[in-house]
Amino acid sequence: LFRSFEGRLRDQIRTSHAKMKLPHAGSTRNVPYSKLFVEPQLLRKHVDGDDAEPDRTCLKDLLVSSPRAVILGNPGGGKSTLALKQTYDIARSTGQGVKPVIPFLVILRDYSEAFKSEKKTIVAHLESLCRDPYNIEPPDGAIEYLLLNGRAFVIFDGLDELTDVSIRKRLVQSVEAFSSLYPTVPILVTSREV
Repeated sequence: LFRSFEGRLRDQIRTSHAKMKLPHAGSTRNVPYSKLFVEPQLLRKHVDGDDAEPDRTCLKDLLVSSPRAVILGNPGGGKSTLALKQTYDIARSTGQGVKPVIPFLVILRDYSEAFKSEKKTIVAHLESLCRDPYNIEPPDGAIEYLLLNGRAFVIFDGLDELTDVSIRKRLVQSVEAFSSLYPTVPILVTSREV
């Protein structure tokens, strides 16, 4: 039952995120990533107090060596596009030697509303993401199964977009608690540097 759900959800995610949406180009046109997306070069800063120069890397290499990462960048720098592209890439990764996982893209400004009004947990929000936008009802315990068995990747996009500082602090605590509950789940967070 869970494997069938997992396959259907991965297909829906892959289909939903197969193209870049261009809302700022004067139209609502969708373009395949291969036609427009440019893989960013990232500077990896070490958080262990090391004063070494940051080294250049790509997201794939970063996530191989650091399955939990924060991408910081300027406004309009492509952080959300990178999160969407990563969601798509993970959903379509079913090649030989690749363990398929389900990417969950949590747009934090959307989640913050449910977090404030309903006190919705991250796991409950992941369940609701299956329903909307993907139109799939998750079986009882399916999300927990994915999280506990190394079959999920969670992307938290737009931490900086939460303008209410108290909500942002509470959401950071919630993400930290989530990461502690599910220590094997790879997590990517995007935010502005400031």
